[in-house]
Amino acid sequence: MPETAYIKANALSKSFDGENVISGLNFTFDEPGIYVIEGESGSGKTTLLRMIAGLTAPDGGSIETRGRIGVVFQEPRLFENVSLLENVKLVADKNSGELFGTPEELLTAVGLGDSLGKTAAESSGGMCQRTSICRAIYFAPDILLCDEPFSAIDDANASLSAALLERFSETGILIVATHGGKSLFKTAKAVIVL
Repeated sequence: MPETAYIKANALSKSFDGENVISGLNFTFDEPGIYVIEGESGSGKTTLLRMIAGLTAPDGGSIETRGRIGVVFQEPRLFENVSLLENVKLVADKNSGELFGTPEELLTAVGLGDSLGKTAAESSGGMCQRTSICRAIYFAPDILLCDEPFSAIDDANASLSAALLERFSETGILIVATHGGKSLFKTAKAVIVL
């Protein structure tokens, strides 16, 4: 991760239909590690991640980011008729690398070593979600946003996925939105409760 990668929110606000979802939020994430956004459904976790990613504009305040951003959405966004392995490889570009392993090694690390050739259409929701995590890490972002990354994954495979994400957090900024999954991580630098 470049020394310049960071996320900074200043008096960040967002409302929908006249109701404040996020109001006056301030934070700075500028070191590698795990940062948790916790809250009930509808509390604004996904909205906050979308603002960090630049997909949703705030109504007030500002959010600054520097660095390459990767996202794991709640719903896996894979190409259905392409193998899990090829889905990971599709994000390769000049900035991608194998800092955490080859696509095969990443998929094996989350328990999918025997399913590399299966298409997304042939795979369960949990398998697709684990593939999404591998794809995001292979993209080699400086900042990785994960929205409920373990919601479709059983406990054993969620632990494998959490271990891979923890490895990423040693050199990158990992932000995980959850309503109760923070216990899967050994450490968190900060927890924002919405």
